[in-house]
Amino acid sequence: MERSHYRNIITICIAFNSICISGSHPSTTAPTQWTRQKHTDHELTTDIYGKDTSQAVKNSSCDLVGQSGDTYVSDSATAYTEKMRLNGFDISDFAGANHNTTMMDNVLQSNEGISWSFISCSLLLIGFVNMIINFLRDYQMTKHLPGPNPFIPPNFFRGVNLPLSYFQNMMKDHAKVFCYWPAWIFTAPLIFVADAKCARQVLTDVKTFTKGADYTVRFATAIGNGMVTTVGDVHKRQRACVLRFFQKKTIDTYVPIFESKTIESMVDMDLVKVQPDGSIQTNLGVKDNFDIDLWVHLITIRVIAQICLGYDSSVDTAYEREGMVDIAFGQQVVGNRIFFKMPIFNFDPSIRKLRKKLDKMYGVLGDVIDKRNVTYRNNDATKDKEPDDILKALLDSGCDPQEVLEQLTTIVFAGFETTATFLSYALYRIAKHPEVQERIRAEMREVIGDKTEISHEDLNNLKYLACVLKESMRYSSVIPLVSRE
Repeated sequence: MERSHYRNIITICIAFNSICISGSHPSTTAPTQWTRQKHTDHELTTDIYGKDTSQAVKNSSCDLVGQSGDTYVSDSATAYTEKMRLNGFDISDFAGANHNTTMMDNVLQSNEGISWSFISCSLLLIGFVNMIINFLRDYQMTKHLPGPNPFIPPNFFRGVNLPLSYFQNMMKDHAKVFCYWPAWIFTAPLIFVADAKCARQVLTDVKTFTKGADYTVRFATAIGNGMVTTVGDVHKRQRACVLRFFQKKTIDTYVPIFESKTIESMVDMDLVKVQPDGSIQTNLGVKDNFDIDLWVHLITIRVIAQICLGYDSSVDTAYEREGMVDIAFGQQVVGNRIFFKMPIFNFDPSIRKLRKKLDKMYGVLGDVIDKRNVTYRNNDATKDKEPDDILKALLDSGCDPQEVLEQLTTIVFAGFETTATFLSYALYRIAKHPEVQERIRAEMREVIGDKTEISHEDLNNLKYLACVLKESMRYSSVIPLVSRE
């Protein structure tokens, strides 16, 4: 259903371009009436120098002369004049009045420009009519569902800038299940499901409700064919390869990495100082204001790089921050195209820019893989010391190099921005409620006390903090929409 809509749009675009082309064709700027000049065997038998041209004339075709005196030479006339030039004839004044020519024997109206315009307008009309037919068909299928009036264009800009509040307000105005046309008649309708029971059915019934073009086309443009974008047996194989790294018992082993990367990021932003005895001294008395969003992004990218790749991203702080900006740019580009159900065009400047950034990320990940091979996999002395991480699992699985790159890009792209954004939202909500901060501090003093290292058992005992984080996730959802077809 979605493809038929975009065929209409493409048809209209082709028709529009055809009109532009026909408008710039010589037939629209040349004299409107053209004449055909014929030559017989006895005509033009000599030129002004007395050379015999009869044989050349026999092999010639006509040239086209405009009424205003301008000459438009056809391909056949060009071949003829070139042939005469090769035979040594001076044809510089061939089209002039000095030649012994016959009268114009017929006058033809050029219909070439008219043909272009007719074809263009026909394509435009066909595309528009087809779009209206598809719109009416979709309307007949969804008219029983509540939702905004489909005959009135929606507020595009509000939907892009504030999508969550935009759809929350529509849900209040209509129902928990409603129909919405994101780009009016130019795209297929969307059915929004906010009811928990219905949403569970949609997300668990993978045979009926598939990922669709939002994942297989639009997301794949930014992250390739990784675990998020693939379907069927390929998805099952990729998921099985890395599933154990996302289980709780494995995540519990990452707690020391979480702690060390958090402190490292705070030191780099001059928020704390680590004393020689290992104690931490805060600098908040000197530096009261800092960018929390940047801080949580640094923590997240360093944690993901360490636990997935065994790589310390802080060694290249320039690309570390550039990579964070590139991932945010990719999410914005893909998000807008998902929201409006826009197709992916190679000539789109944003898509071209995104792919250049993706190629650069592939280069960085490729360097990490090469270093892993040299340090561990191709070195018998250190082969047994290779970190047991996602990169090792992918390399051991026998995936081709491109699939390894796309899997790693998927994990970094999907895990980085979502986690960092959630932490930003959560800290913002906690900062807005001082009483919640005090309860969190009291719980941490009770559970952790004077410990210098935090264990996963300590985290499991922070019950109130867990509730606050879950409520923050509910209140400010990082991924408010998930699409299925």
